[in-house]
Amino acid sequence: MESYIPKEFVPNDHKYELVSIINDIHALSNGDEFHLKKVIRKYPKNGTGIYTKREIVHGFHYFSGENDWDEDLFFKRLKLKPIRTASGVAPVTVLTKPFPCPAKCIFCPNDVRMPKSYMSEELGAKRAAQHAFDPYVQTMSRLKTYKYNGHPPNKVELIVLGGTWTSYPQAYQIWFVKRCFDAMNDFTGKEEFGRHLLEHQMDFFDLDYQIDGENIDKSYNDVVSSHLKRNLEGKLLHSTESAEWSELEEAQRQNVSSRHRCVGLVLETRPDEISETEVEKLRRLGATKVQIGIQSLSDRVLEMNKRGHDAARTRDAIRLLREAGFKIHAHWMANLYGATPASDIEDFRKLFDDPAIRPDELKLYPCSLVQNAELMTKYREGSWKAY
Repeated sequence: MESYIPKEFVPNDHKYELVSIINDIHALSNGDEFHLKKVIRKYPKNGTGIYTKREIVHGFHYFSGENDWDEDLFFKRLKLKPIRTASGVAPVTVLTKPFPCPAKCIFCPNDVRMPKSYMSEELGAKRAAQHAFDPYVQTMSRLKTYKYNGHPPNKVELIVLGGTWTSYPQAYQIWFVKRCFDAMNDFTGKEEFGRHLLEHQMDFFDLDYQIDGENIDKSYNDVVSSHLKRNLEGKLLHSTESAEWSELEEAQRQNVSSRHRCVGLVLETRPDEISETEVEKLRRLGATKVQIGIQSLSDRVLEMNKRGHDAARTRDAIRLLREAGFKIHAHWMANLYGATPASDIEDFRKLFDDPAIRPDELKLYPCSLVQNAELMTKYREGSWKAY
């Protein structure tokens, strides 16, 4: 689990200094960073050191029952990273568990310890794995991190990442979102995460099999499916990873008056997974924004990379989402197999020149070469190289 404060830091051993710092912070007439640091330096830790803001926050929670402190004022003056919630909204990112994916993109990582397209070295992915991809515990963890960093997460933008969202069974999708809402409804900041973990959750880092992109003898789907079935009595989901629409709707109703409200829900998927039926389901789940993998607007490049859809399908998907009122967060990749700097410049222009595209937000990232992706074969034969 995430460590917020070193175990050896005992607030009672620093009570005079911490309470004095917090009282002085409340008494500040000028709450800028200069005056804040002056207060912190006034009461050194162990006579020489300086208390971290995180330790001061920990002291605030520890001694708040004994003092008449203004929580909103305190956190406003002590924020560790003000830009993180400058808009007033705290982004909370959670990942679904590894699961078979219908796509065959040659650039996509095949890290069997992660949901498709994600890599275990990424910070957010590590955090998700640390919490066994449990939606409730992941959400709780991020909320607690915000609170201990001086950012009360009263308004949350929930971002659900991992694989192809629509490839997961509907019951799992409903359950996953519901559990995130449950965490927001339950959050107090004093939770013990371990007791919330589901007993059946498995450690995907037990998988010692690694896919070699130059010689793929077992697909990502085969390895992940086998691991899931081996641990779940021949099934891909545990019986507890399921919920009904009515259960989600009740969690959503509770969240309307919760102290930690979800003001935005972001789900990601592929253009060829979008249909009128899917758009209705996304709306019912509570989604307000959709991250959609455009990757390229060149049919030739899409086909060479085994993307599984053409540019016309992308335009149609965006039209359906836009008509339903969703914000569009597009993903676009440079340096795909078959692309050139010149073709990428032209392709990028289309994103905004074409009125059928024009996303509200854009995630621009280069095609990266990873050992477990099929793109390795193109690299070795010399038909693809990084710009």
